[in-house]
Amino acid sequence: MEAVIDRIMHTYDLLMNRSSAASEDARAKVTNYVATLFAAGEKDPQRLAVCGLTYLRELDGSSDPVKAGFTENMMSLTCARGYIKKLLNNAKVVRFLNANYSDIFSGFENIVATEAV
Repeated sequence: MEAVIDRIMHTYDLLMNRSSAASEDARAKVTNYVATLFAAGEKDPQRLAVCGLTYLRELDGSSDPVKAGFTENMMSLTCARGYIKKLLNNAKVVRFLNANYSDIFSGFENIVATEAV
């Protein structure tokens, strides 16, 4: 989980200009938040990172529409990728899609194969 926190803080520090004290405070808060998500069952590092970045943005009261849109889109894409990945773990779904909707099945495979959204 420490790698996820490091990733969140590195990314957010690139976006925001904060003092080291503010950065340490943000790190403590996001660590507690991510630990709560992890304890609730979220284990995907990408989703944890996106959730952590969203949490920090909300804490800072960031209202930049470009940043807000990017964060919301990334969260949606990450969630969609996770859902599709779970669907493709079901053999019956895979057989059905492959037999009836091979073009959609191929697209889903490409989405799941991406390392990062």
